[in-house]
Amino acid sequence: MPTTTPAETLGRAADFFRTHAERVAAIGIASFGPIDLDERSPTFGWVTTTPKPGWARANVVGAFRALSVPVAFDTDVNGAALGEHRWGAGHGVDPFVYVTVGTGIGGGAIVNGRPLHGLVHPEMGHLAIPRDPADPFAGACPYHGDCLEGLAGARHRRRCRPGTRRGPCRRAISPSASSPSRPCSRHGGSRSAAARS
Repeated sequence: MPTTTPAETLGRAADFFRTHAERVAAIGIASFGPIDLDERSPTFGWVTTTPKPGWARANVVGAFRALSVPVAFDTDVNGAALGEHRWGAGHGVDPFVYVTVGTGIGGGAIVNGRPLHGLVHPEMGHLAIPRDPADPFAGACPYHGDCLEGLAGARHRRRCRPGTRRGPCRRAISPSASSPSRPCSRHGGSRSAAARS
């Protein structure tokens, strides 16, 4: 099911479960975020702020309350980590950390068989990392600029294509027979080679 507006997407998902109500004992939702995981909060189960258009302040859990079954809510990466821990590559491994690199960079952690939580959830993508002071790219994260996600997430990768001079990676090396897609110094090429381009 494609992700469109919150009302349309969540409505279709709730309708699916409604048509199978006799087989639904509980619902577990693993959502992109940032999300509110504090069950005491009036916005528990909501997407809070997000660069995904139209989804800021979307009440995800609320769309499923009418089904009258328990609803669990967590981050998409904790949901994936829990699945891998129970049935996949992390089966029998504890503690276990699941890291994903996609639109952003995220991670979920399982400790003592349960998703790790604290005040909110462990943040693995918006970490400050050292950056080369000579690198002019300020990062693509709309919140932190040059955090790990802002430097290596999909928004950055779309803007920097090795072998081209598009986007922030203006020092990319042109492809050649010996190195068809050699990246700039920021993406694995040597600084001296990048400077010659």
